[in-house]
Amino acid sequence: MRESHLEDPPMTTVNSVAPSLSPKQNPRDGWHADEADAARPPESRLFSYPRFGDKYSEPSITTPKAFAEVPLETVPHTAVLCFTKFLDAAVDQVLAAHPDSRESKVVPDLHFLSSSVALVRNKSLLGAPMATVQLERLIQLGIRSFIIFGIAGSLREGTDIGQIVVCDRAVRDEGTSHHYLPYSEYAWPAPEVPARLTSFLRARGINVQVGGTWTTDAIFRETALEVHRLAADGILTVEMEAAALFSVARFRGVQLGAVFAVSDLVHRESWERGQDGSALANSLSRVLPHLVRFSAD
Repeated sequence: MRESHLEDPPMTTVNSVAPSLSPKQNPRDGWHADEADAARPPESRLFSYPRFGDKYSEPSITTPKAFAEVPLETVPHTAVLCFTKFLDAAVDQVLAAHPDSRESKVVPDLHFLSSSVALVRNKSLLGAPMATVQLERLIQLGIRSFIIFGIAGSLREGTDIGQIVVCDRAVRDEGTSHHYLPYSEYAWPAPEVPARLTSFLRARGINVQVGGTWTTDAIFRETALEVHRLAADGILTVEMEAAALFSVARFRGVQLGAVFAVSDLVHRESWERGQDGSALANSLSRVLPHLVRFSAD
């Protein structure tokens, strides 16, 4: 779920409390810094998502149904969604182990492994908006249980590259989830799924940590201040989709859980990349076959 950082852009020197930006009197004149707003405590600021807080009882104009071909396919109850190109090798191994699997005629890269479980391959970084579009379409097809498997950055020592983390909550620091559910600090997986996943994987010899994730839209604005405060609250990882996907699942009434393999370290003085190393690749290849079997149970 978390692709590799590119080279960091050059940083400019800023004040310790960065001013917020607000529009000038004429919107065409751009933006200016508002020092007063920057000094205002966060709890006194208005939350910006969604713009109209009474939208939750309103029906949507567009729906996934408009994008589903007719007739719909007969689909399994469960799907494992692979949210990173670094899972390609592991996905190929799973498909090779299921020679009778078939690809969906409706959704590209949706593979029906059996009558009970499907596997979805994603090769590019999606982010919350596009990930929710895909999940909505899969729900519209009739799939009702999901496990998402991807990569995430570590926020603390001891959660090292290759470590498997079962997610028990997601900090909603992105925009998409707030259009599905009213404001709350966290989005949650289906209640029983994290404990079941943890027991299932540990019984198969997988070293699992359990904790929260920080879902953010801004991969190049992850700061040490945020990392340290979130880690102190038991947040182990950072990625870009989980909070939105949990919120969609809750809104649509389907089951969803999340498992991550740590791909990089964000908590040190300089970012440490692990996407191309063997520790991550081995974890992904080892865990995915188990998740397919878990979902089929």
